Amino acid sequence: MYPHITARSRTIPLEPVLRGGVWVALAVIVMMATDFAAAGEAPLVRLAPDLFDQNDPASLGLAVLPAEHVLLYKAGARTMKYSHHPHLGVFKNALYAMWSSGPKDEDSPGQHVVYARSQDGRSWSTPEILAPDPDGPQGPLRRTAGGWWVAGDQLIAYDTLFAGVKPRPGFKWSEAMRLEARVSSDGRHWSAPRKVIDNFMINEAPRPFPSGRLLMTGEDASGTPRLLISDCGDGLRGWRDTALPRPALARLPNEPTWFTPSAGRPRMLFRDDNRSGCLYASRLNDAETSWSMPLPTDFPDAQSKARAGNLPGGEAYVISNPSPNVGRAILTIALSADGVLFDRAFVLRGEPVHPAFSDPSKSDGYQYPNSLVWRGWLYVIYSVNKEDVMVSRVRLGRLAHKSGS
Repeated sequence: MYPHITARSRTIPLEPVLRGGVWVALAVIVMMATDFAAAGEAPLVRLAPDLFDQNDPASLGLAVLPAEHVLLYKAGARTMKYSHHPHLGVFKNALYAMWSSGPKDEDSPGQHVVYARSQDGRSWSTPEILAPDPDGPQGPLRRTAGGWWVAGDQLIAYDTLFAGVKPRPGFKWSEAMRLEARVSSDGRHWSAPRKVIDNFMINEAPRPFPSGRLLMTGEDASGTPRLLISDCGDGLRGWRDTALPRPALARLPNEPTWFTPSAGRPRMLFRDDNRSGCLYASRLNDAETSWSMPLPTDFPDAQSKARAGNLPGGEAYVISNPSPNVGRAILTIALSADGVLFDRAFVLRGEPVHPAFSDPSKSDGYQYPNSLVWRGWLYVIYSVNKEDVMVSRVRLGRLAHKSGS
């Protein structure tokens, strides 16, 4: 059993970590003791009571959201058996998807990036190679899909090129790592890759703040989050780091995603790999150059990547796996009218699924979502069991906040 603490009417499991031969509770204890209340501030993110019923593993007590589901890729005996890190983009009245594709398992030799297109969001082209394996099936280099950015009449496709070698102690990734971009004017023919920035494992492609400044999220080879901003609209130049305080945790918060509340500065959410069972949150400062200390929220999480954003009317959403009990078996969307209190949620996918090709790196469920709004629908792309790729779409009217509800 893990030790527990109770803070602000919330019980949080804590995993002990071995440091210098002594078992100590995670520094979450300290973080919770010096949270926003101690600083005289309100929580950045909070949930309505019992929004997710963790005693109901089948549905978390939520209704299933009416949605359309489309299969983009299915792993087969003679095809790539690993598919993950999916992203969506829109360019010249078409929807684009990309994802990491590998012969067997995660981040193995031969991993490359593929993409597909759709004119209507329902029928998709056959996946094609976008960023090929750079050095053959036995070489150390591989690629991770990084998403899209549109600059005028050009579509930018990102991927991280890295070496699949065992990193030195204290590092999460190989130090030979860089973000690359390919540029296209028609979505079919691509430039040679160009380096955008070194030492960057991308998590989310650029999105603009309300001010127009671009933000791109990821981490460096040590696993330290890098939240990059640029005032160059081309998505290729001018990237520089913002300042993010480093919490005293065994593993740093990672896979950052963000939204903007109706009042105040953008909020960044982080996955926590210290078994806290919750997302962490941070706030952008007024100059858009630094963030507050990431602190735990009461938003539950299964130690997986989330996707946050805003609907056209301003309502904030978080698409995630919010049950530490069932892991990634349930994918939900939570909604907030003000970007602080999340008081509505629905199941997006929850049907039982299992990998067809077993591997220790794979897990059951719907994972690593990415999303965008297009033509009156919210589109969500995700991997299934780290093997297949699917897109779900929901009419925006089904997500709209109704007065008095």
